[in-house]
Order: sequence, then C-alpha cells, then structure tokens
Amino acid sequence: MRKFFSRTIIICLPFAVLLIGDLLIGFLYEYVSPEWGKRHLEMLLSPSEKSITQTTINPYLAYSNTPHFTYQGIKQHNANGYRNSYDTFKKKSGDEYRILCVGGSTTYGQGVAAPINAWPEILHNKLNENKPKKLSGKKIVVMNGGLCWGSSAELLTHYLFKHLNYKIDLVIVHTGGNDTGPLSLNNFSMDYSHWRNIEASGTSTLRPFEKGLIEHSNSLKLFYSIWFNQFGYQSQNLAISTKMWNQSPIKEISRNLRTNPVSAYENNLNNLFTVIKKSKAIPIFFQFYGPSYDRLKEFNRTAYSKTINLLGDNLPLIGDALAKGKQRLRKVAKDICDSNKIEFWEIESNEIPERLFVDQCHLNREGQAFKARFAYTKIIEFLDL
Repeated sequence: MRKFFSRTIIICLPFAVLLIGDLLIGFLYEYVSPEWGKRHLEMLLSPSEKSITQTTINPYLAYSNTPHFTYQGIKQHNANGYRNSYDTFKKKSGDEYRILCVGGSTTYGQGVAAPINAWPEILHNKLNENKPKKLSGKKIVVMNGGLCWGSSAELLTHYLFKHLNYKIDLVIVHTGGNDTGPLSLNNFSMDYSHWRNIEASGTSTLRPFEKGLIEHSNSLKLFYSIWFNQFGYQSQNLAISTKMWNQSPIKEISRNLRTNPVSAYENNLNNLFTVIKKSKAIPIFFQFYGPSYDRLKEFNRTAYSKTINLLGDNLPLIGDALAKGKQRLRKVAKDICDSNKIEFWEIESNEIPERLFVDQCHLNREGQAFKARFAYTKIIEFLDL
C-alpha cells in the first residue's frame, strides 16, 4: 500500500507542479505579456471582437485606425477612425472651430481604456467649458488623430490623404519619440523602409485545436502573445512589421542614434508644416515627453518592468543613446519652429511625476489630465494674445 501511494505521488507530482505553474503564469499574464501580442491574441480568442482589428492596412497611409473599433467592450474609434467618443464629419458648420491632435500613441492615449480619458478629449471638454475669448462664439471640436507607433512619416501622409479633408483650424503636432526607431537601425533609408514594412502573415486565424488549448492553458496564452507580438498591426493576413531595438547589436544601435541622419525627420516636419499652413490651419509643435529610464526605475518599478517587457531587455543599455537621439530630433523640431515662427510647446524635464506613467511614455488617467491642462493653458495663452 505504501509503495502504491509513493508511486501515485511520484506520478502526480509533475502534473501538480505544472498545474500550479500554469496558475501562477495566469496571474502574471497581464503584466508580462507583450502589449500588441496580447491584443492580437485576445481579438482572435474573442468572437465578438474578432472581425475588427485596431488598425487597417492602407495603400497610401501604411496603416490607419479602424473605424468603429471596439476593445474590451469600449468603443475606441469613431466612424472616421479618430479616437473620440463623438463623430466628426467632413462637412464643417460655420460656428465650428476644429483642433486636430496628431502624433503617436502618446497622442492616441495608450495607457487609458477609453477615448474620453485621453488628453485630446479632456482638452475638448475643457475648451468648451471655458473658451478662449477669441472663440467665445464657436463650438470647439478636438479631434484625436493619434496613431500608435506613428512616426513623422505617417503624420505627413495621414495629413495629406486624410486630415486635410476635415477643414482643420489648428493642428497640434505631438511627436519626437517614435522616430528614434528608424534612427537607431543600420541601412538607414529616408522613407523609413529599413524600419518598417508590410508583410503577409498566416496568424490571422487560429485552428480549432489551437484555440481550445490556448483557452485552457495560461502558459500557451503567454507563449502565443509573445509570438504574435512580432507581427504588430494585423488585418486580413497583412501586417505592419516594425523592427525593435532588441533585434540589433547594442553597439550598432548606440552608434546609429548618434550618427544616422536626422534629415528624414526634418523633411517630414517641414513638409507637414507647409501642408498645414497651405490648408489654412495653424501648426503648433508639442514635443514628445518621457521620463529617463533611471528615474522610472527608481520611482515607478511597475512602469519600468512593463517598459522592459514591451521594448526589450536591451533598453537600459541603450538608454543614454536613446536620450541623445531624442535630443537630436528635438533640436531639429525647435530649429524648424524658430525659423518658421511656429509655436513650440515643451513640458519641462521631471515636471510630470513618474507615478503617473504606465510605462516609458504613456500616462494613466491622472497623467492624461495633467497633459490636457498643459495644452489648455498653452492654447489660451496662444489664442488670446
């Protein structure tokens, strides 16, 4: 009898360890799984959201926000693909003043669950509650044209082929972070094709047995989220593939951030500002903001850990080089604004407490409100001069 129990324990012990391990991974899944891989997997596992992905491949825009996209039961995009809880139509009423915010995920408001909590929509509400004197008789509409992972290249093409049609009055260009991606890689190309391209992928569907296994195994969920993360933005077997920092040697990345030309960023911004002005809108530049990785590690370990999970283990090793790359891009933007008399906004270093960040640059609800207050004060000062 004793031998029977001993053998039973020996046989069952590995299964018990695997079960306990899988349960622990289930608790960790929300914190350690890559953001885009997790979103991709969840859309495939959820029949209600399977048919619509966050972004759609587009022949001229590369990729764009999908109209009516819903995530975890919350509608994220309006009918025209802007991250607003209200619709904006191409036909503009005579008493309407339109402000467009363009940029990457820090404009989109990644870090908060709903459009109403992202800073462009908070700004919309604040401006309508207490209007600038110059716009006292106007209905102010703030459009959130943020595009996750959007660089200056997408900002330019999206304005030319999309935003231009909406008769914008003022454009807030909030960028300067994502362009460090192409700046960091070898074989630099002015159109950023060395950093990003469109490729076919067979990961848009799961075979029935795969879906069943994933739904019953936290370990497999984590594995698939890591695997799917490399495919980026997914739609109908096409994906935008973006190279990350952990895919190249550290020495090469650091060298490239210091030596690769910033002329592509300069050309994109110059052309964007020219098109904005020709469309009779006022351009304003709002410099990208994020805390140093050292301060994030010291004051917000949760956000720092998520940053490493999202962007790779190499990130701390290239932190100084990335900071220098961002400073190079900032100088380009500042010089362009100075020479063209364009308003230049910048949040001072360490002004936003690190506790308001959910990762390396994205803000929680309190942080989004902070950024909205900053933009609101600046707009009031600018328009009521």
